[in-house]
Amino acid sequence: MNRTPKDGPAPAPFELAPANAIAGCLLIHGLTGSPPEMRPLGEHLASRGFHCLAPLLPGHGTSLENLHSVARQDWTNAAGRALRELQAAHAVVCAVGFSLGTLVVSHLAAAHPELAAVALLSPAVSFANRLVPLATVIHRLVPTFPKEPDRLHAPDAREHIWSYDRWSTHALGETWRLQRQVRREMPDIQVPALIVYSDQDSALGADAGQQTLALWGSPDKDLMLLHSSDHGLLLDIERDMVFERVSRFLVSHISD
Repeated sequence: MNRTPKDGPAPAPFELAPANAIAGCLLIHGLTGSPPEMRPLGEHLASRGFHCLAPLLPGHGTSLENLHSVARQDWTNAAGRALRELQAAHAVVCAVGFSLGTLVVSHLAAAHPELAAVALLSPAVSFANRLVPLATVIHRLVPTFPKEPDRLHAPDAREHIWSYDRWSTHALGETWRLQRQVRREMPDIQVPALIVYSDQDSALGADAGQQTLALWGSPDKDLMLLHSSDHGLLLDIERDMVFERVSRFLVSHISD
């Protein structure tokens, strides 16, 4: 079953600042989730010398009702503030997003071509549920609905999850609007990107990884395709491979 707020880790933002950091790295969590889901990856990157900062997006980590009034600009603005904080400390900054976080990071990459590289984990450029666009018009009648049980295979995955156990229809509508905006922005983005996608992802469109690769403007881009993980691939059974590939990709670009 989905992790509920009462039995998950504290949904607090975190910062990991190793001595003599080689670069900054912004970590952005997914819709209804919170920074703890980014923590294992953050610890891996910190061990490789990255100063990691993972903000809590507005409307998250509190009560589901708080998601009913946020706008997509609230998420991108919060991430932008965290990015500027890292840029004040480091000449070189990267960014990693998961799910909704991939849209936020992509939007930042469109506005900040100085980013050294980004990693997009479970890129939310399309959804498996084709009714998501209706969320923009039915949220007043159906403000929430239950999530499907997740299909994470790693036995310890849920130790890192703090999320709401229902969807906010309004927030899904805002995610869809951000998705539309980012799809228009992607062809002009020149920041190098690593795209990580599982063909077992139950939340996204079957070709979300390939779509992201095709839309992304920079010729410096790569796709890592997984075959055993569900949507939450940064916590699932292939996460060690993901962490190593992400860190190698980012390190390879911080001195370019």
